[in-house]
Amino acid sequence: MSNKIFSKRIKELREQRQLSMQELANYLGVSKSSVNMWENAGVIPREPILKKISQAFDISIDYLLGNTTMEEEQSRIDNLNDMNTLFQQILGNMSEEDLDKLIQLVELTFEFDPSKKIDNFAEKLKGFYYAVKEDQKHNGVLGHFPTQEDNLARWKLYKDFDNLFDGNNQGGLHGN
Repeated sequence: MSNKIFSKRIKELREQRQLSMQELANYLGVSKSSVNMWENAGVIPREPILKKISQAFDISIDYLLGNTTMEEEQSRIDNLNDMNTLFQQILGNMSEEDLDKLIQLVELTFEFDPSKKIDNFAEKLKGFYYAVKEDQKHNGVLGHFPTQEDNLARWKLYKDFDNLFDGNNQGGLHGN
């Protein structure tokens, strides 16, 4: 199956982040020739790799395949950012006791519908809660940590929280 839009978009995304084909291949756990086939022949990878690409570039599979426009994709991203900000505000005003009650309530919901269960929900939510509290101590500035490694770890924690309710545990290849 060939898709010229996919070919164009995967190449644009890779180049925007100044990644070589080999760097993208290494990140995704595929060969450089696979990346070459996607970009030059429009070959669409199997679903697990397509999901990894989508997660790596924080872009929907629909966008990659040409089913949505950049404007629709940006709207989706803006909505996720708004939701993230709302959660930060809510968690920032909670006590640890309130957090434990929230976790119990959500986990009770999972008991009634196990298909909605989120792996490690309590740990992820608590990690995000403590990150929000720590950031509040520093006026909400994410870049206040002493090392780039600490800043990247904090960014990943926020990114993981963005994906918590999608059931994904995404990393990412975000450039400036």
